[in-house]
Amino acid sequence: MRENKRFRRVYLHVGLGKTGTSTIQNYLALHAARFESEHDLHFPHVFDLAAPFAGNHSELLQTIATPEVEPLNTHTLSTSVAVNREGLSVEQVRVQFERGFSDSQASQLLISAEAVGHFDSTKMMLLASWLGKYSDRVEVIACIRHPAAALSSEIQQRLRFGAVLKDLYENPPYYSFRGLLPRLEAAFPGSHVVLYDFDTASRCSSGIVGTFLQKIGIEESLRGGLPRPMNPSMSQYGAMLLSALNDARSCGDTAFTSKGSIPKDVAPFLRIPGRKFQAVPRAYERLEQVVERDLLWLEREYGLSLTRREINFYSQKFFLGEPWMTKIALAISACYSAFCWCRALGKK
Repeated sequence: MRENKRFRRVYLHVGLGKTGTSTIQNYLALHAARFESEHDLHFPHVFDLAAPFAGNHSELLQTIATPEVEPLNTHTLSTSVAVNREGLSVEQVRVQFERGFSDSQASQLLISAEAVGHFDSTKMMLLASWLGKYSDRVEVIACIRHPAAALSSEIQQRLRFGAVLKDLYENPPYYSFRGLLPRLEAAFPGSHVVLYDFDTASRCSSGIVGTFLQKIGIEESLRGGLPRPMNPSMSQYGAMLLSALNDARSCGDTAFTSKGSIPKDVAPFLRIPGRKFQAVPRAYERLEQVVERDLLWLEREYGLSLTRREINFYSQKFFLGEPWMTKIALAISACYSAFCWCRALGKK
């Protein structure tokens, strides 16, 4: 039996939502060969998959960290990443990684996955057990963002999956640091957990990508520019119309997509021009009440006080009433679906 490749150190990048993770992952995948040759760092980026690999290991790690007694889910809503869409078994996924491990001459390994932030204790322990086969030293890197600063982006992400604004305003989405960080500490005892503030990183000259590279010991001027943001912001009108469409679908006005998948007709709502979407004041007020203890705990346990820029609120009224918004949203959806059908027909 062949022995596992052993690395001097493994970096596990736990990409929390709305902290520039996709931009970091795209840069890592684009420059992986150079990191291997110049910085003694192996970033797995060559996989035998149908879809191009953009730097996010979430889908593959979801499979590795799934208990054998638990059937594989088809989708995961929270990370916007389909789970095991290739239909690979756990062993096949391991082989995908190990092929690159054995070919690498680097002594350090970097894994980056947004989904890890949503792993429960069992999945976290399974992931730790797998990584432990390749190194005795694991360093966890996580960028932390103030929940209020991330709120509008988190809401937009959920709108893409069928959520409705009134529900998101009532129960604002956020990461529970008191839930995640103890799970990481328990799964990787004695490991070095590196946390840093997103707002501070985004303000500094090296930016989000440069700051992350510094955390893993790489100092460089970014080459070739950065990839475009993966999830561009919606306009206020676009968000309100998409919410109206989602609400109509949930009430049975039209067929809804399978749970966890992004509806194919979301695209036109992302392109509606106007002022950038921002959650209403009451959503921020509710969120502040919920996360206050979480932020105090983070500062007490990790010495990290999160910063955020001041939010300038503005009126968010639509020029038409709710019934008309729903009609317009359904019309946009129908027109876009017809356009896609005609385009596909023309290619045959």
